[in-house]
Amino acid sequence: MLRRACDAVIVLSLVAVTVYVASLVIKVNTGYSRTVDTPDRIVRLQIVNGSGNNRLVGQIMSHTEDWSDLEMAVEVVETEEFDRSEIVHTFVISRLEDLSDSRLLAERIGLDPDEVIFKSLEHNSKQIAATLVLGTDAEECLLKSKSEQID
Repeated sequence: MLRRACDAVIVLSLVAVTVYVASLVIKVNTGYSRTVDTPDRIVRLQIVNGSGNNRLVGQIMSHTEDWSDLEMAVEVVETEEFDRSEIVHTFVISRLEDLSDSRLLAERIGLDPDEVIFKSLEHNSKQIAATLVLGTDAEECLLKSKSEQID
């Protein structure tokens, strides 16, 4: 009788261990192996402020998430002030010969994608894909693109 009780305890223990291992395998396969959607392209952006408004870069950076989605992510890698007098028109400079990413960015900001220009960076150690040069019209461009996204 004691032997049957011991056999039953061993069998129940093996069943419990088997169920536990099976549930662990299921959790690992479904919980940790999920597919994460990543953007098709990442635009590494340099922002150059030529507007004369020192607060503008911070305002622009708060909008970069609005420009990102599964098609394109915008990542600001550098900001600086322009050393010349005020720039009137905001524009985008593509740092890559393929202008498609910079044109898409310009469109999302509310700029004319056909006005994107190409100029490579000599020492592009930060792998900058585009430079956004902010002019005095930058706030107007942002408000325009933001209101179009809401509509």
